[in-house]
Amino acid sequence: MMKEWFYAKGGAQEGPVDLATLQAKLQGGELSPTDLVWREGMAEWTAAEKVPEVAPPAAAPAAAPGAAAAPEVPAQPAAATSAAASGAAPMTPPAGSPAPPVSGLAIASLVCGILGLVSCYVHALFALPAVICGHMAMGRIKAAPGEVGGRGLALGGVIMGYIGLLLQILTIAALAIFALKVDSMQQEAEGEMQRQLQRQTEMEEEFQRQIQESPGQEP
Repeated sequence: MMKEWFYAKGGAQEGPVDLATLQAKLQGGELSPTDLVWREGMAEWTAAEKVPEVAPPAAAPAAAPGAAAAPEVPAQPAAATSAAASGAAPMTPPAGSPAPPVSGLAIASLVCGILGLVSCYVHALFALPAVICGHMAMGRIKAAPGEVGGRGLALGGVIMGYIGLLLQILTIAALAIFALKVDSMQQEAEGEMQRQLQRQTEMEEEFQRQIQESPGQEP
């Protein structure tokens, strides 16, 4: 997408224009090298001569002998000059400037983070991609400020992803404890059954012994 540029002229903001138009205004004298320019992604308004993208070192050719004098460069707007000299807050970007596109990784992180919270027993299946995509999105947004948006979505996805991973750990721990308890109960039940069988066998042996010891004939 072509970047749109704005510039301050006569105390007012002008634009948007493309880079080629802005450079033509600068080379033709319509725009002074000290006039302020701005595009989406820049932290503040900056003099055109200090922006290499607008006024590269080799972009200003020397005037040919006998050539007509360039028109007088208009003075920098008084409002812009006073703001720069006083260190006041820079001019705000125009209200109509388009918002940067939202990172697809940030959206994926948020969606996976939500699924990681609502899924049962398989939280990590979605929580882990949420954490990975979220960190990747925030890294790209930090590397290209103003070019890509969606940091809030990525941060939310990362947070929900870590919560999902914690839920997965707790789920595994609960299942492990439950399995150990069931195994212990099963072992106790088997032991009780063995003890009952042993008592029944002892009772049968005692009964047989009493029968054998009792007199079988009258004297």
